[in-house]
Amino acid sequence: MKLKIKDFIISHWGALACAIFVSILVVLQQILFCIEHKVPEQSTERIELLPDSPWSPRVREIQDGHSFGNIYNKQGKDNPYLFQPLGSMIVAYMGMLFSLGINNTILLSRIVLPFVVFLLIYWFALLLSRDKLVSIVIAAIFLLADPFLTYTGIS
Repeated sequence: MKLKIKDFIISHWGALACAIFVSILVVLQQILFCIEHKVPEQSTERIELLPDSPWSPRVREIQDGHSFGNIYNKQGKDNPYLFQPLGSMIVAYMGMLFSLGINNTILLSRIVLPFVVFLLIYWFALLLSRDKLVSIVIAAIFLLADPFLTYTGIS
């Protein structure tokens, strides 16, 4: 078993390195924000890193135990869900596994999920093309094209 894992890492080292690089690119913005806006530890002030993110309230509600229902109003917490909760549940349970707060949970998801998605796209493209370089480029384009082609941060 140990030999198979070593052979796998050696044969797909480029994809693993690119997946790590893409994960760092995705999470770097939030890490730099944390460093820039660090609050002194004796202060009770908290900085919410993602106030306008749709993930933050959904993940917080799931961490609070209300995985279905209305996430914005007090009534209807136990009614059937208004949105598909699988993505929010994955992120929330990943944070609950490590006992993280909402900001660190989102940060962890931004590190882990792009890595996993890159490798999944890479292996799917590898099944279709049988070329490792083409598969790496396809996975990188799928994950990095949207942030580079949208102008939401530019005012």
